[in-house]
Amino acid sequence: MKKVGITGQAGFVGNHLYTALSLDESVELVPFERSFFDDSKSLEHFVSTCDTVVHLAAMNRHEDPNVIYETNLKLVQSLIGA
Repeated sequence: MKKVGITGQAGFVGNHLYTALSLDESVELVPFERSFFDDSKSLEHFVSTCDTVVHLAAMNRHEDPNVIYETNLKLVQSLIGA
């Protein structure tokens, strides 16, 4: 059984992917919570539990495009670090 984690699984694309993969009996979905990005131990545990991580978590609305860029870069760096 392949263990798949989806960051951003509460978003539009993530939710649909989660639903579609939940129909596949060869896939075990690993729960993800947004708070994992604020707790390195939780994020490391999540990553170490997964065979595959689909990263869909992102900020997509803010008046300053630099805030969007920096926030999304930080999310990716945290995930890679874990």
